Amino acid sequence: MLKIKNTVIIKIIRLNVLLLLYFGFTQSSIGQGRIVDAETLEALPFSAVMNLSKPEIMTISDINGYFTLPTKSIGDSILIRYVGYDTIRTIFTKDSVVYRLTASQNELKEAVITADDGPAIAVIKKVLKNRPNLSIVDIDFYQCRIYTKNIVGFNTNDDSISIKGLSATKKYPSTFFIAESLVERQYEKRDKVFERVIASSAAGLKDAEFAIMPEDVQSLNFYRDYLNIYNKDYINPISPLSWYKYHFNLDKVYEENGDTLYKIDYWPKSNRFNCFKGMMVISDKGWAVQKIRIENASNEIYPFILQQEYKTVAGQWFPLKFTANLLFPSAVDKDIPFKITQTSIFDNVSFEPKALNSNKSNKTIFDPNAGHNLDSLRFIPLEKTDSSAYIFGNYIYDETPIGYVLKNMNFFINYQIPVGPVAIEAFSLYRRNLFEENRFGLSLLTNMNMMPHLQFGAYGAYGSSDKEFKYGGSVAWHFDKLQTNSVKYSYQNDIESNHLFRFRNVWFDRYYSNLYNKIENHELSYRYQRAPNNFYLNFNRKTIDPLYNYVFQGHNGDDRSPFTNSEASLGYNYYNGRQVNFFNTWYIVRNISYPIININLNAGFKGLLNGEFEYQSLEVNINKVFRWTLIGNTNFTAQAGYMLGQPPIWKLFNAPASRTGSFTIQAPNSFQTMPANVFWSNKFAHLFVEQTIGKLFVTKFSMPELFLAYNAGWGKLDKANNHEGIVLRDYSNGFHEIGAGFNSLIRIPIYDWFAFGINVGGYYDLTSRAPLNLGENFVVKVGFGFLY
Repeated sequence: MLKIKNTVIIKIIRLNVLLLLYFGFTQSSIGQGRIVDAETLEALPFSAVMNLSKPEIMTISDINGYFTLPTKSIGDSILIRYVGYDTIRTIFTKDSVVYRLTASQNELKEAVITADDGPAIAVIKKVLKNRPNLSIVDIDFYQCRIYTKNIVGFNTNDDSISIKGLSATKKYPSTFFIAESLVERQYEKRDKVFERVIASSAAGLKDAEFAIMPEDVQSLNFYRDYLNIYNKDYINPISPLSWYKYHFNLDKVYEENGDTLYKIDYWPKSNRFNCFKGMMVISDKGWAVQKIRIENASNEIYPFILQQEYKTVAGQWFPLKFTANLLFPSAVDKDIPFKITQTSIFDNVSFEPKALNSNKSNKTIFDPNAGHNLDSLRFIPLEKTDSSAYIFGNYIYDETPIGYVLKNMNFFINYQIPVGPVAIEAFSLYRRNLFEENRFGLSLLTNMNMMPHLQFGAYGAYGSSDKEFKYGGSVAWHFDKLQTNSVKYSYQNDIESNHLFRFRNVWFDRYYSNLYNKIENHELSYRYQRAPNNFYLNFNRKTIDPLYNYVFQGHNGDDRSPFTNSEASLGYNYYNGRQVNFFNTWYIVRNISYPIININLNAGFKGLLNGEFEYQSLEVNINKVFRWTLIGNTNFTAQAGYMLGQPPIWKLFNAPASRTGSFTIQAPNSFQTMPANVFWSNKFAHLFVEQTIGKLFVTKFSMPELFLAYNAGWGKLDKANNHEGIVLRDYSNGFHEIGAGFNSLIRIPIYDWFAFGINVGGYYDLTSRAPLNLGENFVVKVGFGFLY
């Protein structure tokens, strides 16, 4: 213990020495200034600063008005400009200086635009009319480079922060993490993107493929009707009918470099609307946004400030610089939250007609040498706190338990726990279902860091109710280390439930399905996952022993368990989005403007490997979200299926029903008032529609959002007499239900902007045509989730 303690002390001393050496070295390498309003002393973000003696040296102030210039600019004359303010010329000094700009008196004497609904809205309508010529997603082709710097620290202006521990108070750098990347981006209309990370660096992450892209924080296309931040849609102030939910005020009209610029402030008309507040500067050159500042208008989520600046390149408006400030609750000090600052700069913009290969579309890859050449490519110099963040991050990586987490992050984000040469799948340790009740288990996979392509797996499990042991194993070959292209053989001696919920809701089967089979399964599968197109191909031979009374009479006689089924499956999933590599794994950021499409084909082969059943089936699922400025969102899901041949009961289509009592958990895209595990079919059609109306009010403990729902279904079961021992019913006369309720009716604050939300709704079975009867034709559903 003494040796460990001394080692830690030595490392802390080494860290402090490095910081002191760094501070002494860097304080003379960069000069800093701040630009503010002379009267209010408020920061002036996006101010342009130019070295008149060395025109190649120029910069733009950040969100808080700060800017930096290299030391070779000290003593030179600089020019500082900000829209609506008088330009000043001064000498740049070594000391940190506050530069005060005075509001310009050169306001245009005549209004250029007038309209009955106000000059600000008239300008907004001009921009809307020209929006197809401004949006970068409507450009046929473009190429650019994007340098992005992400900084994580405490929301303080000090260089360090004192944190009180169990035994002592210690000082830590106010900025403790930094990540930089330089990305080559290639775009083809519409929404086909290929990104190549040509250089990257992150404090404490020496070998991981890690890059936070600008689009992970804010959209590169400001001209969308909705802007998604923290996975939440906000109405764009420049969108059709936005003036019904926003106030607009034309603050000033100015001339600058031959352009007429309109400075417009905006804020929501009610806190019930998902709207921003901020300001924008509109140029009459193409009626485009030149600058915009976006803030959240309420404290219901984490505070953020986003700023975007655009310029013209070859006559096309294009992003120049994006900045973002995001605040998160801090476990260290409630009064000093974490702050994430992202700066993105665009250059090398071109519009060459270069078509994207299909294998590159919507994909981000890392150059093999991405971690070795950032210093020579960095657009802006590092500040003092940036370099200290690198030092501190590397110290954490090498000398603290957090380093273990960072080194194995690719496991943790896949819900795995690395233990030497293997990884434990966390969700295998405990599960609950209606048959086993409590399922305890252990599933192991070989460590992909040791064998990146070949992977072995094994598991065992035990049910507390059936008192049976289950086990299985697998071997897989991954053609890439991200596991997007794999072939796998697996063996299972386990149990399997009927499939009430298909496609994206299979998680709910464990809570509602009650028909279980004992199985022995051999399966060979292939997976190819590249957004937006994902394919899978399976072949399995399965021995099935129903754990309920069942006799199959489809073969002109009584067939009793165990049964043997040989089946081939082909699946296709369309999921439009951007594939992002993160900690040597990957995920897809969905583009909600596109639908989700799932198609499954299945076929049973009688006589092949002793298979007893012959059938063919097709299932289709389509989900689309329609967003409306005035009436909220419409979530639309349509499903259909058709089956030929003589399938056994576990291959029939089971209606997605979720009524098991008067009060139950809400399962999306299911029939809330239909009893579970009762209705079956070999051909069906389903429709699920939910319309959100908007928040009625917002308080600390409630912000109810009204929703209305309509669900309809039809299912026909042919040859029902093929199945004995269990009563099968279809819904060939149709099924209809309506519902209404409130999302986030109850809001339980957990920590500042973070809360636990409870949704409540009631559903009525229209098919019954009877008075409300709780638990029969009327149910109350409850949903849960986290709000931020």
